[in-house]
Amino acid sequence: MKRSPGPILVLVVVAVVAAVLAGGYLWQQGNPAREEGPAASSAKARPTASAKGANVAAGADTSRRPSLSAEELARDPASLRTRVAEILKGSKQPARDEALRDLAIVLARHHPTGASAALQELLARGGENSGEVHHFVSHFSSELAQIDPAATAAWLATLPESLKFAAATSLAPLWARTDLAGATAWAETLSDLSLRATALRRIGQELAVAGDPTANAGWAQRLARTPEAVQHAELIGRLWAAGDIQGAFQWAVALEDSATRHTAVVAVASVVAERDPQVASGWVAGFPEGELRNQAASAVSLKWSESNPEAAARWLSSFGNQQLLELGLQAFGRRWLQSDAARAAEWIRNAPISRQVRDYLLPGG
Repeated sequence: MKRSPGPILVLVVVAVVAAVLAGGYLWQQGNPAREEGPAASSAKARPTASAKGANVAAGADTSRRPSLSAEELARDPASLRTRVAEILKGSKQPARDEALRDLAIVLARHHPTGASAALQELLARGGENSGEVHHFVSHFSSELAQIDPAATAAWLATLPESLKFAAATSLAPLWARTDLAGATAWAETLSDLSLRATALRRIGQELAVAGDPTANAGWAQRLARTPEAVQHAELIGRLWAAGDIQGAFQWAVALEDSATRHTAVVAVASVVAERDPQVASGWVAGFPEGELRNQAASAVSLKWSESNPEAAARWLSSFGNQQLLELGLQAFGRRWLQSDAARAAEWIRNAPISRQVRDYLLPGG
C-alpha cells in the first residue's frame, strides 16, 4: 500500500518554488533593459540636448558640418548666413578654408545668387582684407567661370574694388580657354587700368602655357595696339615671337621707350634661343653695339647654356666685352661646373675675366 507525501515534503516544494520566483524578480530589477525592448535601449543610448551642448562647449569644430544642399540654400537664406557664421567659428584654419571652398562650389553650381548673401556675412565678420573673404571669392569665381563666365563677370562687377582682382585672376584664364575673344573683349571693357592689366596678363599667361602659336601671335599683336602694351612688353614679345619671330622683332625694335624696347627685344631673343641658339646668336650679333645687344646676348647665352654651356661661353667671349662675359659666367658657370667640372674649370681658369669673378666661380682655385 502506497503512502501519500507527507506535510514536510509539500512544504519543501513550496519553499523551492518561492525561492526561484524571488530570484527571478531580483535579477530583473538589476537588469531593467531586458524588459524595455529595443526602443527603450536606443533612447538610453541617445545623448540628451544638454550633452550635445556640452560637446559643442568642449570645442567641437562646427566648420566641418556638411554643406547645405541647394534646396536649403534657396529656401532659407537665413540658414546660409548661419552656415557662414558656423564656418568662421571653426577652431582650425584648414577646416575653415575647406568648408568655405565647399560652400562656394555648392553655391556656384546650384544657387549662384546666394553668393552675395554669403559674401556679405563674411565681409561683416572679417572685412575686405580677410583671408576667408578672398578664399571664398576665388573659389566661387573659379567654379562659376567654368559654368558661366559671363555670369561670373557680372558678379565681379558688383564686388568691392579690392576683391575684383581675386575674381579677375580666377576668371580670365578660365574664360580664355573656351572663348579667347570673349575673355579679351571683357578684359578690355574694365575701367580700372590696373584691373584690366591684371586680366589681360592672366589671359596671356594662359595662352603661353596652352595656346596655339599662331593664335597667340595674333592676340599679342592686338594687345600691342592697346595702352597696356608698355606693361606687357615681355608677354607680347614672347607670345608674338612664338608664332611670328620676324614680326615680333620688328615691333620690339620700333618701340619708342628704351626700357620697354629692351624688355621686348630680350623676350623675343629668348624665344628664338629656345628654338635654335645658333640662329639667335647670329641674330643678336648683328645688333649695334650697346646695352640692348648686351641684354639680348645675356638672354641668349643663358638659354644656350642649358644645352651647350661651353659654346655659349665661347660666343659671349667673341664680343670682346669682359663685363658681358663675366655676367654670363656668373649666371650659368656654376651649373656648368656641376655637369662637367673638369672642362668647365679649365675654361674658366683661362677665360679673360677678373680674378674676383674667377675666385667666385672656383673658390678652391
